[in-house]
Amino acid sequence: MVEIEWSTTAQNDLNDIIDYIAQDSLEFALSFYDQVKEKLENLTEFPNMGRKVPELDDPNIRELIFRNYRLIYRIMGDKIQIVRVFHGSRILEF
Repeated sequence: MVEIEWSTTAQNDLNDIIDYIAQDSLEFALSFYDQVKEKLENLTEFPNMGRKVPELDDPNIRELIFRNYRLIYRIMGDKIQIVRVFHGSRILEF
């Protein structure tokens, strides 16, 4: 099994999304947070389950799609780094 770590940028991304959702519904925001964490936990056993990021030419940078959000991660040996979390309508920036 691999270990998951969050980049500061990805953690800030997720916090911003949760804050935005919480403006309408704190309950939904907390549920969304739990579901994102659960989705990413699957990577500990199946790190290659996400698709390669189409905009990048790096097989170690992959993504999971959750609802309308892209969860971008980097495979680094026995570690997975969550790099970005953002709405699919936005342009990918590193």
